[in-house]
Amino acid sequence: MTEHSAGSTVGVTALTVRGESPAAFDRRCIPPGAALGIVHDGSNTPGILPPHAWRGARLGGLGARRDFHHGLLTLVSVAALATLAGAQSVGVPDPDVAVARPVDIQCAPRAAWAMPDAPSRIVGSQEGEVQRMFGPGDAVVVSAGAGAQFTVGDEYYVRRQHRPRVESIVPLGDMPAVLHTAGWVRIIAVDGTMAVDETTTVDGTMALNGTMAVAVVSYACDGLLRGDYLEPYSVPVAPVGRSRGEVDYTDAARILFTEEGGYTAGIHRFAVIDRGRNANITPGQRFTLFREILGQQGPVNNLGEAFAVDVGERTATVRIFGTRDAVYAGDRLAVHR
Repeated sequence: MTEHSAGSTVGVTALTVRGESPAAFDRRCIPPGAALGIVHDGSNTPGILPPHAWRGARLGGLGARRDFHHGLLTLVSVAALATLAGAQSVGVPDPDVAVARPVDIQCAPRAAWAMPDAPSRIVGSQEGEVQRMFGPGDAVVVSAGAGAQFTVGDEYYVRRQHRPRVESIVPLGDMPAVLHTAGWVRIIAVDGTMAVDETTTVDGTMALNGTMAVAVVSYACDGLLRGDYLEPYSVPVAPVGRSRGEVDYTDAARILFTEEGGYTAGIHRFAVIDRGRNANITPGQRFTLFREILGQQGPVNNLGEAFAVDVGERTATVRIFGTRDAVYAGDRLAVHR
């Protein structure tokens, strides 16, 4: 790979695309009712236009220009973008500032290489099998896995695994499963009797003898599902982001998948990469996110930065900062030495 420098100054002109007709910016392309202020408020999806952009049919508020053009960027333009993106990134935390809250790390995606042997699971609720999804405050019935013994007050993560939606990033067999943390529960009863509709006992109650327990949902990152399994709970330490150092583009890491095993991510979102403790990655490690434009011998487009927040043996979870573009599975991460 070629050597990359972020210290030079490159003159940059506006990048444009050919062929956009003025109609694309006229009122004909504004959704019906927008001129009257009739819009759908709110969206949790990064990048969705805010409601005020449409009110009064004022597309100018978006900064839209008629001189957009379709076409490929020249290598000079690519180099200019890489240089700008390599400079101080807006929204990147300063040194000595935690890059994520503990709850963010707890809910972030992870990689899993195998299922636990006979884990404890959510098997139902006081509604029996009618209710399949649970949220904060809901009581659930859990069955103990092999060797497990519940104690009142114990807390457990509730998790499930699934295949990522991107399998072609790495050779067949090298892609881990997505470990999704749905939330966590606290055990509130392990003995006596408690009314539950799905019981088969004569009096309509379920006897709790240590292999079954009732738990309450303490926190939900997502909906907890019947069949999800339990793992021991612990609160992670929020890592402090390391200062910038020399960026090493050799042997760069690669994004395997993003949240929910997806393909794309944006600022402040999480992704799983193919480097871990086996590559001397530790929590707080700083990376430069980049994309190879023309393969390993071409220039790169520096997209932003990322920090490791949870590190396993072969993979790590990172949080993205300062990106000026969408981040995709397959994008690369260069370590700051």
